[in-house]
Amino acid sequence: MENTEDDLLIKRDNEFGSAEEDALRRDFTVNALFLDPTNDQILDYANGLADVRARIIRTIGDPLVRFREDPVRILRAAKFAGRLGFSVEPQTLAAMAEAAPDLTRAAAPRLFEEILRLLRSGHALDSFQLLRDIGALKSLLPVVASFLGEAEHALRVDFWRTLEALDHSVQDGFTPSNPVLLGTLFASAVALRAEQQPTRSPSSIAEELLGPLSVTLRLPRRDAGGLKRICGVQHRFLQLHTSDEEKRFKVLGFLQGPYFEEALELFALRAIAS
Repeated sequence: MENTEDDLLIKRDNEFGSAEEDALRRDFTVNALFLDPTNDQILDYANGLADVRARIIRTIGDPLVRFREDPVRILRAAKFAGRLGFSVEPQTLAAMAEAAPDLTRAAAPRLFEEILRLLRSGHALDSFQLLRDIGALKSLLPVVASFLGEAEHALRVDFWRTLEALDHSVQDGFTPSNPVLLGTLFASAVALRAEQQPTRSPSSIAEELLGPLSVTLRLPRRDAGGLKRICGVQHRFLQLHTSDEEKRFKVLGFLQGPYFEEALELFALRAIAS
């Protein structure tokens, strides 16, 4: 473990020790409970059982230090809170908000994986609303933060309802692809910008908004391409019955495109939401 007095970010963490030492390196008290199967006994080194009973997420140790050591812990706190329906202990919540700008320092692949886990959890709505409340979306997903800051109330409601529709679908056994998962976060932003700039194609807007994000989060090529494509063609579903020959020709090409099924899955979630 390497850090300095001024920079707490952990660069390397691969130590071994006793069960207690292992438990105290965990992020949260509720995640530091061990089971001794030989004695059928729970080993609680961090007072985690009390927090489980109180339905509280609390860091082990100083919360600000813990989040500065590893900002990805902010996303894990949101994940546990959303999935378990727990509240976040006030000092932990305040530290999450203070350390949120440090998310830009975390390794991009880890951030990407944690975002996917939040979206796959079946409780994305609660988790992402918590991230919004602490200001973490500004650092993590600035496109989403900007959309929520400028969109009218009805559009913001539709955005959150899309995540709710995703949660219900996941709970019912739906396993969306990565582009569909990510599309629930970004399709609304693309649609709003297209409405603001009607002379531009939604596909070019999707490229403009999501291209830099794909680089920042180091999205796999297939995921990046699929995300931009399905967000940029959502308007085509509203043109299926058009009488305009030029638009009809484009729609026919869209129906035969490689991302049609994923685009349709995303459109279905958005239709449920609206």
